[in-house]
Amino acid sequence: MRSMGNNIQSNLSKQLQFGGGRNSHIDWHDYNFPPLIKLIHFKLSDFEGAEKSVIKKMYISWILLIVVLSLNILSTIVLSATVLKGINVLYSFLNLFLFSVTGTFVFFWGYYGIAKRESGPILRYKIGAGILAILYLMFSIWNLGAFNGWVRISELSDYDEGAAGFGIFMSIAESTLYTVNALLSGYCLYLVHREAFEES
Repeated sequence: MRSMGNNIQSNLSKQLQFGGGRNSHIDWHDYNFPPLIKLIHFKLSDFEGAEKSVIKKMYISWILLIVVLSLNILSTIVLSATVLKGINVLYSFLNLFLFSVTGTFVFFWGYYGIAKRESGPILRYKIGAGILAILYLMFSIWNLGAFNGWVRISELSDYDEGAAGFGIFMSIAESTLYTVNALLSGYCLYLVHREAFEES
């Protein structure tokens, strides 16, 4: 993981012009985010005004994603005793890896683009956040594989086991978080478009 992280950091440094220009006080080489992995730089205190307001909402969206992916692992393990096959536990861990990495880089392109007022990263953010918002909405409904959306609740209602009751509670929690995150991501997209951060 550390080797892969170093390669990602190296590639980012080549693609992006760290230092100088707008918000030159930000030390982009101070890799401190996400916690423990430390692939990129992020400090909310680096920003102020409209920039800080929008980036804070992006950050909350990222947190919601990590929380719901983590909850999904717990609920999928429990539900593997009722309606789910054991393989879905593996899928849940794969989802955590895939979507946490994707979400982190979408978040990075967003706040980096805002900080630098560069249209390229902002466009990448808009595309990525738009796709994620649609996926969040789908995940809030699906009962496909390790995704425990609203449809999963009716499936679990046919079971009397305690695990099913826990699964219903967790499905409601997951579905609600995904729905909220879909709305929040859409709102962040609207704010980024309205503020036209790519303009100098």
